[in-house]
Amino acid sequence: MQPASHVCVILLLTECLCALSCRQIATQTNLMMLAGYETTANTLAFCIYLLAKHPHAQQQLLQEVDGFKVLKCTVLSHACMYEAHRQHV
Repeated sequence: MQPASHVCVILLLTECLCALSCRQIATQTNLMMLAGYETTANTLAFCIYLLAKHPHAQQQLLQEVDGFKVLKCTVLSHACMYEAHRQHV
């Protein structure tokens, strides 16, 4: 997205927000929060399910994660999340 298009998006949102009541804004905010939470929970649940079905992948992920001193995403953890999302979401 180009910087100029960010300005256009902000202007469009500002125009839309002026037409919304406080109740509508609160309702839309709650909807967005719930949608994000549900998607994350489903992806994690399916990822855990897939790891349980594939012990060798679970062992590889555990070894990869144990090698890090700071908690961060690893290559294999990304692959697990993408595969879970691809198959089940």
